[in-house]
Amino acid sequence: MIKQMTLTSFENDLNPELTITYFKDDLPYFSLSEFAIEENNTAFDGEGENIRGFKGNKTDMEGFRLLNWAEDGYGYSVILLHPDLTFEKMNEIINNMEYVQVQ
Repeated sequence: MIKQMTLTSFENDLNPELTITYFKDDLPYFSLSEFAIEENNTAFDGEGENIRGFKGNKTDMEGFRLLNWAEDGYGYSVILLHPDLTFEKMNEIINNMEYVQVQ
């Protein structure tokens, strides 16, 4: 369930970042951030973690767990917040997400 959405933009920032925090059983489960990137931005060319069919990166260091990848001109970062949420389960959730067109 989505309980929090934040739009972050800096003074000269043309590409704000949208962060959506998902909750499960009233506890933070994960947060998903989305932001536009340049077509030639290689910072998100991952080292091989398969995320939605794209190369991404997985970070796991001392309780901080992150997946990030680029898809269709956007950069995505997912922070796993709940200690019981595994990378495998998170990847399953991400792969089942769909774009929603807002009119």
